[in-house]
Amino acid sequence: MHLAHGDDSEAFEELALLDLHNKALLLCPVNDAEGMSRADAGSHWTLLMSQPKDPERSEHTCVHLDSLGGGHPLNGGLRSRNAANARRIVSRLSPGAVLEQGQCAKQRNSYDCGVYVLYFIGILLKAFARAASAKGFWSGPGWRRDLLQVQPEQVSALRADIRKMFVDRAQPERGAPVSVAAWAAANAIPETCSACDSMTL
Repeated sequence: MHLAHGDDSEAFEELALLDLHNKALLLCPVNDAEGMSRADAGSHWTLLMSQPKDPERSEHTCVHLDSLGGGHPLNGGLRSRNAANARRIVSRLSPGAVLEQGQCAKQRNSYDCGVYVLYFIGILLKAFARAASAKGFWSGPGWRRDLLQVQPEQVSALRADIRKMFVDRAQPERGAPVSVAAWAAANAIPETCSACDSMTL
């Protein structure tokens, strides 16, 4: 579903029933596409994460993670379009929410943004599964530190693993297909955890 563009009122009515702004953790990949005319539009991916709305505070905080960040030659237009799309998504899912630019590792090339998003998701899910509660996850420093310490070599290794998974699926005679569950297990990402009932990906 294209959340940043279009006027699909029925879809957003259904999303409202899911009460997404109260989920313990909401992860939403964001693309820099300016419209919905092409399925492959856009060239940069970032990650939007949302914490549950605090009933004691009027504001609802969402965090936008961009692996291009400042200082990259492609930063100008791409980062602003992704941030704008993230703001549109937040305004539709949780009107009045505050969007913060989060700190994360920066890519050193022009093509690994999507793999960084997947790596960030892995870090966040592992940290969420280890946390005793959603509040403990959001207040803990672990995942924030880990997001900053991601190395290009780790992202390249993940890209190679994903490529192998698709190659194995396309050519099963070369070996048993690798399932997403198997990939998650190999990367120590739990398939289920006590908090997953309140988590949306």
